[in-house]
Amino acid sequence: MSTGMRKDALIQINISDILTETNELVVIDKGDKIHTYTLNNETIEALNDWLIVRPSLLHNHITDALFVSYKGERISGNGIYKMVTQTTEKALGKKLSPHKIRAGFCSILYEETHDIEFVKNAVGHADISTTQRYIVTEKKEKEIASKIMNKLLG
Repeated sequence: MSTGMRKDALIQINISDILTETNELVVIDKGDKIHTYTLNNETIEALNDWLIVRPSLLHNHITDALFVSYKGERISGNGIYKMVTQTTEKALGKKLSPHKIRAGFCSILYEETHDIEFVKNAVGHADISTTQRYIVTEKKEKEIASKIMNKLLG
């Protein structure tokens, strides 16, 4: 949630990808793109808590996969989808997909920065037109436009 990372990148994370000395996570996304994320303290704490629980799920499997299923294998895309939709339904009363959360990340980041190039780089898009499709600002823009017009028209 705090990185805007793609679901497919999340699946591929290994424990060895976590750079504990710098609180960074190195992820290979879309086959060959390397992204480095700085992890906040809350994320580091959550990962540390997960690393305590994780061995109980391995059932004698040996894997460097950070996120594993109850079967002790690397978690699947469907597993992440199910976990995210169940968690968001409990927390928000509404099921959100990992992709919706990524789009929300883009929209919130854009709303805070008003810098689409910054958002593009933060989520690893190659083309700014892709980022534009993720950003939902229509309601906010209409609200601002209405306030501007009301001010101008008195």
